[in-house]
Amino acid sequence: MLDFFATWCAPCKPQMKHLRSVHEQYPGVHLVSITSERDEGAIRSFWREYDGTWPVALDPELKATSKYGADSLPTMVVTDPEGSETWRHRGLSAADTIATKLEAAGATTA
Repeated sequence: MLDFFATWCAPCKPQMKHLRSVHEQYPGVHLVSITSERDEGAIRSFWREYDGTWPVALDPELKATSKYGADSLPTMVVTDPEGSETWRHRGLSAADTIATKLEAAGATTA
């Protein structure tokens, strides 16, 4: 699951709580958050403030952002084990909605 975010993005802040919940419920799902920002200090501060517990990838050259068409924030992309996209969402999404989409892609709970 990919989460495109930015530290300045207002809906990205409450989204962190939902992502953390899903990450705890589905530990076998590889979740990575991706930002195009370059300020690593700001990213670390954001991650600490919002209790991020999964990897963050920096994408200042917008390679992943372009590849996945993440033209608004937050954008979430869920893929199945073969890498095919099964769900995409722009904007804030609740943990139960994300969980339903992960299960549809083959994820199982802890």
